[in-house]
Amino acid sequence: MDNILLKIHIISACVFVISFIVKAFLVFTGNDGGLEKYMKKMKVPDMVLSMIFLVTGVWLLINMGGLPGWFHPKLTAIVIVIPMAIIGMKKKNKLMIGLAVVLFLYIYGVAETKNPAIFTSKNAAPAETEGGESQVNGAAIYQSNCLQCHGEDGKLKMYSSPDLSLSTLDMKSRIEMITKGKNAMAGFEGRLNEAQIEAVAAYLDELRAQ
Repeated sequence: MDNILLKIHIISACVFVISFIVKAFLVFTGNDGGLEKYMKKMKVPDMVLSMIFLVTGVWLLINMGGLPGWFHPKLTAIVIVIPMAIIGMKKKNKLMIGLAVVLFLYIYGVAETKNPAIFTSKNAAPAETEGGESQVNGAAIYQSNCLQCHGEDGKLKMYSSPDLSLSTLDMKSRIEMITKGKNAMAGFEGRLNEAQIEAVAAYLDELRAQ
């Protein structure tokens, strides 16, 4: 059920954004006649699409099992971009429309990479303790990057993800899967450094012990 809703959510959101980009192109090229015709033609479809991705998005959010760290910037961007896009298009304000397009692309990038800092360095440094020593916290990294699909205890199985508490993979296989990814799961190579990936792989032992 969640997988179907996720696909519907992604498709409806993508079509909505593509439609907005088409309208933005017509505004920037000064094609007022084409814009008026397109907006009239897409008025109902845009309303339906926005309602679909809003309802499915709320449902997926409720059943997410917790908000990972990367999701907060994405949610903030969504709250900002929706009224900006509506107002900008109504007033044909090129600045607001341009910013809305950038934010839509940013939101898509965050959704794909699960990394809000997609335009900055990909390798985050290990967190430092109060004593100044670097310490990689596997649990914290798991909370920020894995919670959405796997849940607090690894048993959420959102989007057909496996039950991590029942995993029989050894340490080497876990590291490889986290690094390279598999099926719908994107790899974390380039987003987490080796120490962070190893810390998450080690943390999965705690989930299996629960």
